[in-house]
Amino acid sequence: GLLVVLPALRRCGASVKRVIMISLLGTSIGTGCFGFINAGWQAFVVSCGFLMSGVLFSVGRAALTRTFGKRHRGTTLAAYGSMEVLAAALSPLIFPTIYARSQRGG
Repeated sequence: GLLVVLPALRRCGASVKRVIMISLLGTSIGTGCFGFINAGWQAFVVSCGFLMSGVLFSVGRAALTRTFGKRHRGTTLAAYGSMEVLAAALSPLIFPTIYARSQRGG
């Protein structure tokens, strides 16, 4: 997505805001469709919706570094990376509990 689709969209005149909207739409549709998969081949088709999902992280980093300036760029990127690692580490601990409680009906 980042190597092919993003440059193509930018050459077509899409603004950064429009690229983010397209990325969010594709990610939302892809995530929603994963709930309806009932055959292995469908997972490959649905994964195409995530083609632009990597754009969100890159654009998010760029926006943060612009917000806090060159002087705080290292600290900003370190904090962003730390939050990504923390989310990846905690999600396997949190979401099974949420899923188990949702299966009990409340």
